[in-house]
Amino acid sequence: QVIYVARNPKDVAVSFYHFHRLAKFLPDPGSFDAFLAQFLEGTVQYGSWFEHVKGWLGQ
Repeated sequence: QVIYVARNPKDVAVSFYHFHRLAKFLPDPGSFDAFLAQFLEGTVQYGSWFEHVKGWLGQ
């Protein structure tokens, strides 16, 4: 049995944006609007958050 806890995607996007700004090993995220578009497309570092959650919910 697995308990999966998912954060609100709005919170994830904001948090991940700030993480990208601080982490020197990741590319500069640019503006938040540009980053949000990439987040929604699933083209940010580590892939799509939505696909990740869907994968867990499908189990």
